[in-house]
Order: sequence, then C-alpha cells, then structure tokens
Amino acid sequence: IRAWVNTGMNGGGIPIVANIYEAVGFALGAERRSYTIGLFKKFEAAKKDLAAGRGLPLEVLEGIRSSFHPDVPADSLLELTKHTMTAGQRMATQRRAAEAGVEVDFDPTQYDPVKLYLYAFEMGMTEEIAHALGQKAAKAALAFPFEYEVVGILVDCSASMYGDETQKLRPIATALAVRDLLMRTADVARIRHAGGEPDDRGLVLPSQDTELATSLVQLLEMRPDVVYVISDGYENAPAGRFAEVMAHLKRIGIKTPVYHLNPVMAAESAGVRELAPGLAPTMPVHDPSGLGISFLRGVLEAEPLRGINTLLKLAVKPDKKEALT
Repeated sequence: IRAWVNTGMNGGGIPIVANIYEAVGFALGAERRSYTIGLFKKFEAAKKDLAAGRGLPLEVLEGIRSSFHPDVPADSLLELTKHTMTAGQRMATQRRAAEAGVEVDFDPTQYDPVKLYLYAFEMGMTEEIAHALGQKAAKAALAFPFEYEVVGILVDCSASMYGDETQKLRPIATALAVRDLLMRTADVARIRHAGGEPDDRGLVLPSQDTELATSLVQLLEMRPDVVYVISDGYENAPAGRFAEVMAHLKRIGIKTPVYHLNPVMAAESAGVRELAPGLAPTMPVHDPSGLGISFLRGVLEAEPLRGINTLLKLAVKPDKKEALT
C-alpha cells in the first residue's frame, strides 16, 4: 500500500488524496464499486476470473482461489505466480512445479548452504547445487581466522543427526555445510563419517548408532594438527566412550586439540550436549558463515596462545589472515 501511495505523489510532492483513500479503504476491506490502482483491480478481477490475477503474490492468489474458486486445482497458481515468487517460495515449490509441469526458476546461489543441503536431500543433488555449495564454503573459509596445515574432520552421521519432524535433516545439513567450510581452511583435510556413508555427491542419510571414539582414534593416527568433531552430542555405542578416549589421550601426552561443534538451532544454543566436558571444547553452530568468531572461545580454552594471537591479529588487521610474528 505504501508503494502505491508513493506512486500517487505528484510533481510537488503532495500525495493524491484519492489514492490514499483507495489504499486505506482496500486495507480495511471497505466495499467499493471499482478501483483505479492496478494492483487492487487485479485482486478484485481475480475473484471472478482467477487468471486475471496473474502477477499477484502466490499467497494472495491462494487465498482468492480457496474462497472464490475452490474447484480450481492449487497447482494452477504456479504458472500465474512463477515470476513474482520470493526466493523461499521458488525453493519450496520446486517439487510441486515439477509434478505440475511448470518451470519455476531456481538459482542455488541465492540460498545459504544449510538450506541448499536440505533442498538436495528432498530433490537430489545437482551439479549446480554442488557448485554453489563449493563456492559458498570457499568464501566462508576465507573469513575463518584459524589456519592449520592438516585438519581432521569427524562428521557424526548417526540416526540422531536426522533431527525431529519439525527440523527434519537440519542437524546433518548443518554438519555437512560446516564440513565443507572446515575442509577448505587447511592444505590437507582428513575426513571420517561415523554412521551413514556419503554418496558420490557428498550427501549422507543419517543411520546407525553413534560411535565416535573409533573414528577419532583413526583420525589422530593420521597426525593432524587439529580435529573437528561435528556432532549433536548424543553418543550411545557406548555412551561416554568418547570422553574416556579423550581422557586417555591426555594421560599419554597426546596434545592434538579436539573441538566439538554441535549443529543446533539458535534457540537451543544455551543447552548443547557436550561429548567430553573439560577435554574437548563444545561450541554451538547454527550458521556456518559465522563460525569463526564463535569458535574463538573454544580456541582460547584449548590453545590459549593461538587464540590470543588471533585476537591480536583481528584487532590490528581485521581484514587480513596473516598471523603476527
């Protein structure tokens, strides 16, 4: 409405009163024989002929269809609204559009990595999506303030990473996005998946029990400079084994830092589950692009000198990744 009022401004900058009355009346649902503003005319015309509403937002046309044209299939709206859909609607309607034979443009570069992985789980991984994921991971890695030559990455792909019905597959989607970022922060990345195994496109459908300790030992045998464990913290094969292994590693003098990244929603960040309290710092991560700063707390705990050096580096040269010497 504000946009249409603005278009009613004359050269002197004074609003055309008729347009204001018309916009306010439309918003309040006042009865009117006819409208002069094109958007409102489409809305009224669509009540008699749904096709006359071409170009109206999808949710608006859906409301008109359900109220005035209940016999018209909902999928018929896709053709009428495909050019006015939001980015979120374009992603959400891809399956419906494919089944209805309607081509709705979809640009993977417009979405964050977690949403792209969720989409790939539903619709399948494509070269375009894989390319967009790679580009986004590479860009995010440039902003990650910590550098190691060799990193070990352990991804929990057990059944608990499937999530619940309200956030289906979000934990594993977040974990895979974080994996992609971290593997691009080092010269060499050693990766292990505990539970389900990735397919040739890098997708992993969560399955099996959570057994992380064996994969941790396998990674440490490869002598990485650091190990990242991406897990929701639910360990059941057996419970507590990861912490036992971490304690043993400390006793025998293995000092390789191990960090636990827990893929959670923002609302859950205050109560994340830890795999090895006091031995492997746990950081919640719900947005891979913001991982660097949140990761700093864990580094200050496990590697104080590296953490302090990074703080100084960010303070002196916040746009550089050069370590101070």
